[in-house]
Amino acid sequence: MSQAGSSHRNYHDCHWVQVATCDGLRLDGLLHDETWDAGEKVTRRERTVVLLFHGAGANFYGPSLINRVGTHLFRAGWPVLRVNNRGHDGWHVAFRGGKMTQMGAAFERMEESVWDVQAWLGWLQRNGYSRVILAGHSLGAFKLVHALAQAPDACSGVLAAVAISPPCLSQSLFSAAAQGELFRRTVAQCQEWEAAGRGQEVFAAQYPFPMLISAGCYLNKYASGERFNFTHWHERLSPPVLWVYGGGELASHEALARGIEGLERSLPASQQLVTIPEADHFFTGWSREVCVAVEQWLEKYR
Repeated sequence: MSQAGSSHRNYHDCHWVQVATCDGLRLDGLLHDETWDAGEKVTRRERTVVLLFHGAGANFYGPSLINRVGTHLFRAGWPVLRVNNRGHDGWHVAFRGGKMTQMGAAFERMEESVWDVQAWLGWLQRNGYSRVILAGHSLGAFKLVHALAQAPDACSGVLAAVAISPPCLSQSLFSAAAQGELFRRTVAQCQEWEAAGRGQEVFAAQYPFPMLISAGCYLNKYASGERFNFTHWHERLSPPVLWVYGGGELASHEALARGIEGLERSLPASQQLVTIPEADHFFTGWSREVCVAVEQWLEKYR
């Protein structure tokens, strides 16, 4: 789409949507599609929509890299659905199955993230979108590729995926890194808290990523062996995948760099790895380059 044509597209002309996961958690999102009408589905069936997943502690409505990518793609002519997953915001109260629970990046469980992807893909299918591109940043990117590997039947309508800086959640790599001793001490402390019934208590973790997190979530995310190390199962992903990382990010995170070295060595022909030199994990000052790389790679799926 030309620059002149894109200027007429109103990104604020959007539709608030909701979905319930299989465990009864309500999630919200925004659909940007100028042709959308809740009562009419036929004309959309062959359209391709981009489903965006935010990272840990982010959300679908705040400033983030994945939301900038979404804005860029919408202005380039793509329908876009920006959504929350259960790791939105750092800590919030949610109702799951009619019961109040603590949720957010500090309390989520990685295996449950598949339910969020399934719920949003189901919403798209019910509303006439049969062709979907998955795109996520950081932990949102990990959740998308994890769902593709763990629930391929539910992801049958996915044409391709864009994974921007997904973390390599490998206990062995974290432990072997220069900060491995700090990691092992943190794991041991979390195990003590968990055993004492304090798994829901939040503390300020320093490694592998600085954030407020509960002991139970820390163990699930970072100390589950290689269960969530996508470099061990990325080859069995059916849809084509574009992986995007920042060169500065890889240079500053030893465990991640080693994981991505393994990914690059075993990359199938259907997958591509793009590294943007000097960019950090959030692509500070480099978001335009990410947007352009994603748009160019996706052009063949229009």
